[in-house]
Amino acid sequence: MTLIDKESPISLHIQIRNEILGNILNEVLKPGEKLPSEKELCAKFGASRTTVRLALTHLSQKDLIYSIPGKGSFVAPSVMDDSKMK
Repeated sequence: MTLIDKESPISLHIQIRNEILGNILNEVLKPGEKLPSEKELCAKFGASRTTVRLALTHLSQKDLIYSIPGKGSFVAPSVMDDSKMK
């Protein structure tokens, strides 16, 4: 079960980003591993595709994930660099 609270003052896309980030940092999702599809993430979190994309964009901007068109999003190979967390 995820820790997403739609009544929280924290934006849903931030909560989703933090959930995915936690899975990356705890190595539930390992470097090079494919993330669930946007559709799967929407269903998992009960969120719109726009909200999920915004969460993924935040992670991509920090070089924690990368996308391959037509293939999906993947965990970046060197996510454990502390400078990326800031």
